[in-house]
Amino acid sequence: MAKTKYKQKYGAGGAAKKGEQKKQTRSAANAPKAPKASSNARKAPSLKKQKSTSTGAWLRNTLLPKAKMEVQLNHLMETLHEREKLSDEDFKAVKSTIVRQSYGLFFLSAVWTGLSFYLLFEQKFDPTSATVQAGVGCVALIANLMGILGAKFESDNLLISYLSLMTCLVLVTLLVGTYGIVVTPQNVRAYELARERGSSLALSSTVTPDQLKLLSYVIGALSIIQVPLQGYSVKNAGKMLTTMRAVTNFMETLTILMFPIGCIFIAGGVFIIQNLQDPTSAITALFIFAIGCGIIMLAVLGYFGTVIHSRGMLLLFQWPVLISIIFLFAFGVWASVQADVVKQTLETQWEDIRKFLPTTFEGRYDKVLFGEFLENNLQMIAFGCFYTGIFFLFCSFGAGLMRQEIKTEHHILKAAEKQLTLVLGEEEAHREELQSVARLEQQGLSHSQAVQQTHQKYQKK
Repeated sequence: MAKTKYKQKYGAGGAAKKGEQKKQTRSAANAPKAPKASSNARKAPSLKKQKSTSTGAWLRNTLLPKAKMEVQLNHLMETLHEREKLSDEDFKAVKSTIVRQSYGLFFLSAVWTGLSFYLLFEQKFDPTSATVQAGVGCVALIANLMGILGAKFESDNLLISYLSLMTCLVLVTLLVGTYGIVVTPQNVRAYELARERGSSLALSSTVTPDQLKLLSYVIGALSIIQVPLQGYSVKNAGKMLTTMRAVTNFMETLTILMFPIGCIFIAGGVFIIQNLQDPTSAITALFIFAIGCGIIMLAVLGYFGTVIHSRGMLLLFQWPVLISIIFLFAFGVWASVQADVVKQTLETQWEDIRKFLPTTFEGRYDKVLFGEFLENNLQMIAFGCFYTGIFFLFCSFGAGLMRQEIKTEHHILKAAEKQLTLVLGEEEAHREELQSVARLEQQGLSHSQAVQQTHQKYQKK
C-alpha cells in the first residue's frame, strides 16, 4: 500500500510545477530509451557553478523554510489572542451590558458632580475638597461617555482608552470618596469655628454646618458606590477585547500610577530633611526617601516586565509588592488602634503633655481640639496605609494574571512551533525527494528507475 502511494506521489512528471503543462517522460509509451551516460556525452560541471548551486540549495532548504516558519508563527501570534473572542450573541449581551452600566454610572457621576459644584460655589470658606470632587466627577463623566461610544461603535481604541481611564478612576474615586468621609468631621469643626470667629468667607457662605456635613457624606457615599460598578465595567470591557490586551492595559496603567506614589514619598523625605533639624527626623526622612526609590524601581520593573512579557521580571515585581501589602495593613491597624489609646492618654496626662506643645499651637489650650488633631492625623496615616495596601493588592493581582496569560501564550506557541516544524520537515523531505528524482533523470536514468532508487534511498533513512 505504501509503495503504491509512493508511485502515485512520484508518478510520471511528478517533478513538474503545479499549473504548468506536464512534459512527457521517458516512462511514457513509445518513448525512446535513455542514452548511456559517458564522459564524452556530458561535460563536467565547473566548480564555480557547483558552488553557486550548492549555495542556492542551502538558501532554499535552510533560510526559506525558517523564514516561512517565522511568518507562520507571526501570523499565529496575531491570531492567538482571538481565541477568547466572544460569540455574536455573547458579544451583543456584553455590549448592551456595558452601555447600560455606562448610562447608570453617567447618571451617578452627574449627581455627584452637581453636588460638588454646589458646595464649591456655596461654601466659600474651604472649597478644596469640593473642587477635587468636582474635577474627578467631570473626568468620570468623560470616561462614561467614552465607554458608551466605544461599545456602540465597537471601537477597540476607544475601549482601550476607556479601560485605562476607568482603572485610574476606580482608584481615584476610592481615594477621594473615603478621604472625603474621613475628613468631614474635621472640615465641619473648622467651619463652625470660623463662623464663631466671624470669618468673612465663612459668614458669606450660604451652607450651614449641618448641610455641609450631610452633603459631604452624600458625595462621599456616591463616589464609593461607583467603585464596584466601575470595576465591573472594566471587567466587561475587557471581554469585548481579549484577556491579554485587557490585562496588559491593566498592568501598564497600575505601574504608571505607582511612579507618582514613589515621587510623593521622595518629596516627603526631602521636605522632612529640609524643614526639621532633628537626628531622629533625619533617619525617618532617609527611610521615607528609600521607600519612594523602591516604589519607583518596582514600577519600572513591573512596566517593562509587562511590555516585554517577561514572567521573571513580573515575579520580581510581585513578591516585594505582596510583602509590602502585609506591612502596610499591619501599620494601618496599629495606627487605628493608637487613635483610641491617644484618647485615654489625654484624659490622664493632659497637663503634662500640653507643656511640650508650641505656644502658637491652638491645641495647647484646648484638650478636645488637640485630641481631634491627633486622632485625625492617626486616621490619615491608617487611611493612607490601607489605601496603598489595596492599590498594591491590585498590582499584585494584575501581575499574577499577566504571568498566567504569558504562560498560556507560551504553551500555545510552543505547541504550534512544534507542529509547524513537523510540517516544514515533511515539506523539505518531499522537496528533496523530488530533487533527487530530477537529478537521477538528468544522469540518464528512466523515471521509474529514478523513483525506485530514490525510494530505496529514503527508505534506508
